[in-house]
Amino acid sequence: MKPTILKTKEIIDKGIETNTIDNNLSYNIKLDITNGIDAKFQTPLTKELDKQFEILTDDKLADLKAFVKEKLQVLIKKSGFQKGLLGEEKAKTHIVTIMKVNKPLVADAGTPFKEEDRGSFRIIIKLKPITEELTFKEELDKLMDRMGVTDADVELILNNRK
Repeated sequence: MKPTILKTKEIIDKGIETNTIDNNLSYNIKLDITNGIDAKFQTPLTKELDKQFEILTDDKLADLKAFVKEKLQVLIKKSGFQKGLLGEEKAKTHIVTIMKVNKPLVADAGTPFKEEDRGSFRIIIKLKPITEELTFKEELDKLMDRMGVTDADVELILNNRK
């Protein structure tokens, strides 16, 4: 199928339609988590994800993986979603996500997950990682490393500024 170029009005219309769909998804995911979570941190959605991951293959499985990574987890990460589930205060220190139980989660004594839970989707509430404040020099060093820039490069750039 040959891709078509959308006209500007169509782009706006598709954007509005996408926002409506995303809002509806967010609302239903919140309902699923708040009303459907069980003692094993599963919901109807996580159970269906497990089922679909078992039966789908090839392109359909790839599409589902992309949906989980690029849409589901992104919607859940949004600040408004987090505050809506956890409340304003708890959302400052904790994060809710849907993810597959992995080896580190099983090994962590602070989680309720066992080996038989590995590979299944669960609702996970965890502490946000504590990020330490870096000094200006530390931030600059980090940026220079990431960009592959040396002190000499920076000096050359600064000397050639107009």
